[in-house]
Amino acid sequence: MMEDGLFRSNLYVFMSVAEEGSFSVAGRKLHVTQASVSQQIDKLEDSLRFKLFDRSSYRPVLTEAGRYFYEKCARLDALYRGIAQTARRKADTCGRLLRIGITGPIEQKHLPDIVQSYRALFPQVLTDIRLCTFAEGITGLEQHVLDAAFGLTNDFRNRKTLQCFPLTRHTISVVCSKRHPFAVKRNITGKELAGQPIISLFGFSDTAFFDDYLKSFEKDGVKPNIVRETDNLEELILAVKLNQGIALLAPEVIPEDTELCSIPVTGSHHHVDFCIGISKTNQKPYLLPFVRQVQTYFADLKA
Repeated sequence: MMEDGLFRSNLYVFMSVAEEGSFSVAGRKLHVTQASVSQQIDKLEDSLRFKLFDRSSYRPVLTEAGRYFYEKCARLDALYRGIAQTARRKADTCGRLLRIGITGPIEQKHLPDIVQSYRALFPQVLTDIRLCTFAEGITGLEQHVLDAAFGLTNDFRNRKTLQCFPLTRHTISVVCSKRHPFAVKRNITGKELAGQPIISLFGFSDTAFFDDYLKSFEKDGVKPNIVRETDNLEELILAVKLNQGIALLAPEVIPEDTELCSIPVTGSHHHVDFCIGISKTNQKPYLLPFVRQVQTYFADLKA
């Protein structure tokens, strides 16, 4: 009874005597002597300042106060053990649960196949997929509310508590309305972006990726004319459709749409390095195997 219980040992001695109706039987059950049982009951009664048993007869009988005390202790002990058992189950589930942050179309396209192949190897693992921005993914890892997050390699720079695993490098395409002059082009050089109204994605002006985004323009010899920052891909695409400007996106995130044109950018320093990141202190046993599965999947895509 005492193992993993809520109370001190003398309370379990008392409960055993109350249940067995005998000091000697309780002692044998607890592997202690009858004298030790008697001493512990005496100490408990002294600390409580009332008698638990009437010992005037051959067998100890609970007093009215002792019976009330036993019933409440037994109820509390059962409640504690139930809570502990539930908590252990939750801890086990948490250890088998991978919380994965995704940012958009690239993961939505590939993650079902990745998870399916991973679950074939680890069927006991559960996955919780959460849509987030790049910044929210980083924060989720740092606050340990995410186990893994897809994102951009640049944003993991100088994040000492995090580790990122490069997956793939994407070239950049210009996305524009069919009414835009670029719509008739087969490709566009980086220098041709000069002066063009540009709509940027996710309002990422406070991220490391945005710093490299601007540096790529600088290396191309172009001063970017960013006229708007959007909160999500849908908002950006709508702005492009309305011919409010052009956008630079990885081809995989550009939706198929008859009102849009996607033109590869050549001779430019613009690119996107895609990765998956984790916290260096995350010790979940199924996390690194998942990361390796993701790496293998994207490596096979390149092959």
